[in-house]
Amino acid sequence: MTIEEFVPLTLIAQLAGVSRQAIWKACQRGSWRGYRLEIRVAQGKGGNAGKQYLVSLASLPAELQLRLEATGTLVHPSRPIASRGRRRRADRGKKRVVISRRWDGLVLFDPVTKAKIAEDRLRSDCSLW
Repeated sequence: MTIEEFVPLTLIAQLAGVSRQAIWKACQRGSWRGYRLEIRVAQGKGGNAGKQYLVSLASLPAELQLRLEATGTLVHPSRPIASRGRRRRADRGKKRVVISRRWDGLVLFDPVTKAKIAEDRLRSDCSLW
């Protein structure tokens, strides 16, 4: 391992068993569990104007360094940070609401019956034009 290796806060939080906010507050203080943290701010996507905080592997406790080495997911400053962006919905392009959300919630029909009613209603509405 070299000193130039940095890891994102979410990974540290996951392996340490604490929340991302707890690690973020530790970064604001500059220390965590008695260890002085070396922090780098990188531009990426997401909230807070796209700022992404990365912590130097060398500044973390030894037990956490071993856990991180086992995962093998490190970020090098010479490499660009992978832009994660937003995930696409699994049901993208599919109809999510049959008639209305309220109707879908109140009516206790199975999905096939609801779809048939919606199709009949659509034909009926189209014939009115």
